[in-house]
Amino acid sequence: MSSGYKLLLLLLFPACCIAQTGAGWESKALYKDHLYLNRLLHDSHNPVSILDAPADVADFEVRYTAEQGDYKRIDQGQRETTRTGRIFGIRKTDRLAFEGEIEYANRMQADKKWSSALFISGSNPFFLADSIAGDQGTEQFTLSGGLSYIVTSRWRGALRAVYHVGTLADQADPRPLTHGMRFNLNPGLDYRFSPSLSLGISAGIGRLSESAAYAVVNSVEPSVSNIFLFKGLGSPEIKSAIGYRRRYEGNRYSGHIQLVWNASPASGNFLELGYLAEREDAADGDTGFDFKGGGYRAATCMIADRLQIRTTAFIHNLTLRAERMQTDGIWYIQTQSVDPDGNILWTVRDQSVVHRETALKASLSYRIDRMKGPDPQFTASLKTSFEQSGIRQYPDMYSREYSLFAFDGAAARHIHAGKGLFTLSIRAVYALSPSRSIQAKGSRLSASYLEPAFLVVGSSYYACGAGIAWQTPLSLAAYPFLLNLHAAANVRSYNDKAGIYSGARRQLFNAGLSLIF
Repeated sequence: MSSGYKLLLLLLFPACCIAQTGAGWESKALYKDHLYLNRLLHDSHNPVSILDAPADVADFEVRYTAEQGDYKRIDQGQRETTRTGRIFGIRKTDRLAFEGEIEYANRMQADKKWSSALFISGSNPFFLADSIAGDQGTEQFTLSGGLSYIVTSRWRGALRAVYHVGTLADQADPRPLTHGMRFNLNPGLDYRFSPSLSLGISAGIGRLSESAAYAVVNSVEPSVSNIFLFKGLGSPEIKSAIGYRRRYEGNRYSGHIQLVWNASPASGNFLELGYLAEREDAADGDTGFDFKGGGYRAATCMIADRLQIRTTAFIHNLTLRAERMQTDGIWYIQTQSVDPDGNILWTVRDQSVVHRETALKASLSYRIDRMKGPDPQFTASLKTSFEQSGIRQYPDMYSREYSLFAFDGAAARHIHAGKGLFTLSIRAVYALSPSRSIQAKGSRLSASYLEPAFLVVGSSYYACGAGIAWQTPLSLAAYPFLLNLHAAANVRSYNDKAGIYSGARRQLFNAGLSLIF
């Protein structure tokens, strides 16, 4: 067993044990709300927040999701179904707290084509793709474990590890087979200057490994054996899918600083500043045939601030987030040669940035919870967000730009009915794109890929949805637990008049069952 697996199992085992606590079942039923309301650091990058969890919990969940419709990303399936199994747990002692999660997801996509990427960054311009639709299956497995420890009355330390592994396969020629892995390690510390003021620091170290291989089994049509080596808005290179292979290797490093100030038990503020740098490099071929398929570099700066105010009957949360990201796609000019043993070698003669994207995201959200005793009875939230992206492709000077405003409102009501608890929720989103443009007329696949893909990215849309959940306390042997049944549905509709997506929509439905201890 590898040292990475041993570390994860060590972190996961205590959290996944059956949690036992004296908390009322209503609070256990709403544990996700309590984790948010009682942890100012809930959404931070510092794992010391595990210690701030209000109570132990163990959640065993199975979930089914189905979606279909024309309003989708161009490399997304026309129809999708996902089956998910998940175990989540938190276990606390006097000075130590554990948090763990295990998740398995199996997704099937019908009429799926283009990108065969699995874990590489979504903004990486260098990916393999094919234009033949087929039924594609994806399996992903996630292990996440963390612990936090009170070292002294002032110091707290923590460590979180997350391991993702997955496989993607398609049974239609040309057939991609992709294996991928991401591993992230996240240590954190904080120092309490006083009961009302603390300063934290956290780091992130990540590793990516992914391989993609194409094969043709049944078809003899030349067009079916073609795959495309994308490099942003530029014309992709066309290669034979028969035996074509690519490997990605990447690293990710991040650092964050957190400042928490509690002016009184009724108010608090959390501020976080962070920086993330990542790189991913593609290499094509087998041993002795190492053609560089592009280098991806990205840098992101972020800021987040959360203000919480408590009264006898309400809890108010106001959250501001903003980030700026710049990505560069580097292309290598290479020459081919053969060594004395007959091995094909590639030598880099020059390199240049051929793809550059600058993106800005910002959001302001407000959430109010009406409390009944320790538990929320009614929740409402409103979020407004702004997104802007600009891409330049060199030396062709192709470009793609858009900006998007979105307004997101949601509400949930918890109703006691006999020995159970009903939760009814609704949500509505309206997004408006005031400006969009693309200039890539000279690029190969401009009409069949780039322009249709752009019509979805940054498009105006509206969406609405509703959900219902029912929870009731039961017992299994000597262990009391909650049975949770939940279902939700929503629809998203394209709201731009022009283009092939005019009138398109996408429907999504999910249902699940949880046992909460």
